[in-house]
Amino acid sequence: MSNNLLNIISVAVGLVFLAACGTQVKRPLPEAASPAPLAKISVGQDNVSGQIIGDIPHGSRFAKLQIGMTRTEVEQLVGRPTDITAQSLGTAWVPYYFGSDTWHTESYYHGEGRLVFDTNSHLVLIDVSENARK
Repeated sequence: MSNNLLNIISVAVGLVFLAACGTQVKRPLPEAASPAPLAKISVGQDNVSGQIIGDIPHGSRFAKLQIGMTRTEVEQLVGRPTDITAQSLGTAWVPYYFGSDTWHTESYYHGEGRLVFDTNSHLVLIDVSENARK
């Protein structure tokens, strides 16, 4: 008798869990934000491939830059950045990955945008979107 009762209770609990998993809660969609600017793929100096996010204004210091330039060349053209950060990439945590692209540095220029350099100090991303200019 107790075995029968135990089976009935376990089936009832299982059905409750299945019913709970099957219900869907309707959540309101987030308000539409301004669309993210499209990234343009570019191949620059030394066949380094990179991206340009946003439209670089013609009078901007960034208009002189090309994907693939070294950090030294960039700083000679546009000056020292306001802030610099270093980021480790996901490949840094792969146990048997021996490539050199395990981190990059980001240089921020207040009011202009950000520049991203790969491990070899080549410019791989120019971001002049509204978010990058803050």
